[in-house]
Amino acid sequence: MEMLPKKPYRTLDLHVDPDPLEVDWAAEHLAALPVVITMHDTREVNHFFSNGEWFRHGGKVTVTWEEGTMQRFRIHLDRGATGFDLKWLKRRVEAARAGLFGERHGWRQSTDGIWYFRWGAGVSGPISAFEDMTPIAVCDEPWCLEQIHETDGPPVHVGERVDSDDWMIEVTQCGSDPWELYVELSTSTLTVAQAADLVNDLRWASGSVAKLNAPRAVA
Repeated sequence: MEMLPKKPYRTLDLHVDPDPLEVDWAAEHLAALPVVITMHDTREVNHFFSNGEWFRHGGKVTVTWEEGTMQRFRIHLDRGATGFDLKWLKRRVEAARAGLFGERHGWRQSTDGIWYFRWGAGVSGPISAFEDMTPIAVCDEPWCLEQIHETDGPPVHVGERVDSDDWMIEVTQCGSDPWELYVELSTSTLTVAQAADLVNDLRWASGSVAKLNAPRAVA
């Protein structure tokens, strides 16, 4: 394992309130941008220094909003990142949307003009002290609604979802198993109209199961 020379950390106060102009600008340019999640192929999360301390680098957020760009937030995780890292980076996206964006809020601009926020922390305690430490992976199933899955078991893909006040229906796939229906009811009694709606939702979801389980064309 490569040992790195220790560098000074840059600390940041994340509790500074945005001013009204920052709030208005973010509402116009950032609030509606979608978020995509990707993962670095080789860069590892944990970096160890020659003095025995270690540094955790979970990933970074980039954003572009101008015409002619991707116009999105991109959360780019390092390999081995966990739900803790993803939640922290998602909080920075929400903060930016609320006006906490720009250099005074920790964002930097690269030489190619892309703004980014890098998440990292110097840690003196054991790695096990981090919460939610199950590594995650970016989903490669094109029909799955979820962008990431934990890696402590086979991924559970969700192809379709119906969420009402009285029931939730999901078209799911565990690992490479066939797609199937997962149904939760929040009530033991239904009116005739509710029962008819449930039957319609189940019929629609069953059609999705059949479609997803059909052989796929190979390009």
